[in-house]
Amino acid sequence: DSKIRNYLEITDVMIYSYKDILTSGALLLGMSFNKVCIASKVGSLPEYLDNNFLFSNLSELEDKIKWLSNYSKEDLIAVGKRNFERIEKETWKASSELTKNMYQSILK
Repeated sequence: DSKIRNYLEITDVMIYSYKDILTSGALLLGMSFNKVCIASKVGSLPEYLDNNFLFSNLSELEDKIKWLSNYSKEDLIAVGKRNFERIEKETWKASSELTKNMYQSILK
């Protein structure tokens, strides 16, 4: 756990090749580190990423990797920043509001 930041800082793209999942804290972690993320179209993952960064099978994943290999470092950084902005505004805020509202309803 203490080295996870080091691993995330040296990567450009994170791939989440899940076969079955409901949600992924790992995806949100990657997005919170301004990383380009490619994920399977399973569970809630499609809610977080643009369709260009989702895949359904190995062939599509290979196509996504080839497609991203043409991105410049600046392009990758821009996509990573958009990922962070997406979860910063939507996901974290929404999660914190839901949690706050749940506790407030319990305390009433």
